[in-house]
Amino acid sequence: MEGKEGAWHWSLYCHLAAIYNSAKLFEKARISLKKAELMMNGRDSSPFPFLISLYAGAGDLLEAKRVWASLNARIQKSWLPTNKEYLVMLQALKKLHDVAALKVLFEEWESNCVSYDMKLMNAVIGAYLEKNMVEEARQLLDKAMEEGAHLVLKSFWLFIDHYIKKGEKDQARWWSVAASSLVKRGHSGGLELLRMIT
Repeated sequence: MEGKEGAWHWSLYCHLAAIYNSAKLFEKARISLKKAELMMNGRDSSPFPFLISLYAGAGDLLEAKRVWASLNARIQKSWLPTNKEYLVMLQALKKLHDVAALKVLFEEWESNCVSYDMKLMNAVIGAYLEKNMVEEARQLLDKAMEEGAHLVLKSFWLFIDHYIKKGEKDQARWWSVAASSLVKRGHSGGLELLRMIT
């Protein structure tokens, strides 16, 4: 029962931190997250993705990186972080605009991955496009295709959205044609975006 109470308590503090983040009360969010860490069960790694994401939401890059390092120290004895854990950290680095650290972390994941996970790829592609690193984003998508990754329409939406925001309709159209070919092959969703551009 005590283990369940501990798990419940850390999650309550995480929920409280999320509410504080939404209200832009970031210092209170950080205090709640510190309390959540105190309530964690030493064997359970499930709180770490929540902590990373919430520290990122509070704009605290150092704490997000500290929690990631703590997670790695805890699990490297037996296995690597999961794709979900990598995704959460990549999203945190993207949110906090640390593209250099994001690139290093992605390369670490890539060196150990068995197959490409487009959710992780899209987090990195999105970060690159936000920083106008279009060539790097394109190379990453090309590499995923070469590796046989199961493409998802969102990868193309990221490029379409990037070019629409920049007012480059010809490029947006080119990507919409590529996305249309995915839709024709059975991928669904996003048709309203494609119709808006074409």
